[in-house]
Amino acid sequence: MEFAKRVGRKWITGRLVSQSIPQIEAEKQADAVIAFLSNVEEHISHGRLILAGELKKNCEPALQIEELEETNPLWQKLWHLYVRYEVFFILPNPPGIPLKSVVRACPQSGRFAIVFCGSER
Repeated sequence: MEFAKRVGRKWITGRLVSQSIPQIEAEKQADAVIAFLSNVEEHISHGRLILAGELKKNCEPALQIEELEETNPLWQKLWHLYVRYEVFFILPNPPGIPLKSVVRACPQSGRFAIVFCGSER
């Protein structure tokens, strides 16, 4: 966790300094973002979804946040990725079945299915 905090602080500070924000102010903004994102009481889990409104309230101006509509194709892809992640890591691994065989993507539609080796659950 400390490594991720250091990398995040360096990246955010560097980007802000490149936008002519003084080093001390850039570090202060970066520290505020890192403190918010790494607050385990607030977010409970590393994989918790953080809504754009929460990010805007706690991370701007250090981060540039663009809120996408649910109909936006990029939003749709990110949502599918998030759901796949949730399914992959939350579903219990059926005994004797490698976890990677549980979730399958359909390349034609971009949708996914949960497959349990031919048996329905």
